[in-house]
Amino acid sequence: NNALVNFRIVDIEGQTNRWLFAQTDRLIIETRDLILASADTDQKLGQIMVVIEQDTDGNGHLSERDDKTLYLTDARWSAPVQIAKSVRALLAVSTQSATQADVIFETTKGTHAARISLPEGITLSEQAFSPND
Repeated sequence: NNALVNFRIVDIEGQTNRWLFAQTDRLIIETRDLILASADTDQKLGQIMVVIEQDTDGNGHLSERDDKTLYLTDARWSAPVQIAKSVRALLAVSTQSATQADVIFETTKGTHAARISLPEGITLSEQAFSPND
């Protein structure tokens, strides 16, 4: 499937709509919710999106074989913030608090464990483990 994807964000209360990304030259292949669980209720803090933006394997189209970029958006789907690029796979996402989440992903250099701030998407700390460690 070579469909290029963008999300239209619709605000019913504000009677507005917009595209999440400015252009549609990308393929969004996965979205994972960031949920803060508590005894009372679960709170959605945002989402991590796995996006393919370039034909990195040279086959002429965007597919899951290409390198991926990870983006963070808040619960209201505000402008996406890039948190990692040249990603081969998103392995895990774990919400730690209302202001922090852990993201584990793989690149050609190894496995990375990053703690990011919410909703800014700033990397607070990152560890990388090569296959030879």
